[in-house]
Amino acid sequence: MKIKTSLKLRQISMATLYSILSIISLSLISIQDFRFRAVSWFLFPLGLLFLLLWGSTSISWIEIIQYQFLNLCFLMVQLSILFMVFKYRGAGLSEVLKKYLGLGDILFFLLLALGLTTEVFLVFYLSSLILSLVLGLVFYKNRTIPLAGIQSVLLSTVIVLQSAGFINIFNINLL
Repeated sequence: MKIKTSLKLRQISMATLYSILSIISLSLISIQDFRFRAVSWFLFPLGLLFLLLWGSTSISWIEIIQYQFLNLCFLMVQLSILFMVFKYRGAGLSEVLKKYLGLGDILFFLLLALGLTTEVFLVFYLSSLILSLVLGLVFYKNRTIPLAGIQSVLLSTVIVLQSAGFINIFNINLL
């Protein structure tokens, strides 16, 4: 009985540590994106590492890999359609990356796709894009929107709510 309690306590403390490290890396992403409209590239793999470690305290690595595959498929289809629309409108890839969608935003999309379960990814990705659009229309008229910054603040909020026990993102079933 004591060994089970000790293992459970260790798992909770590791989950807490990984959630704190995830929040720190996401905070750095948001601060840099809001302040400079650019994010140091190493923060994306660092944030992904902490998200994966945090998730691995609740679900197995096999499940994580399955979710990653589905999420990447969805993201690739979505980005392909987006780039085809811009191509049809006469914008090249470099123009899209400079003017409409930054490389940091795409790296953050990858972080989300690789670090979240499919249900959470779909709900979070779509709702955070809608919220970012609304915030962009209200606060960022005629300026670029710090999309990765907004999404990282929202993901930090989700992690805090999960850690505090208000929600359970590892037990969402959309079907």
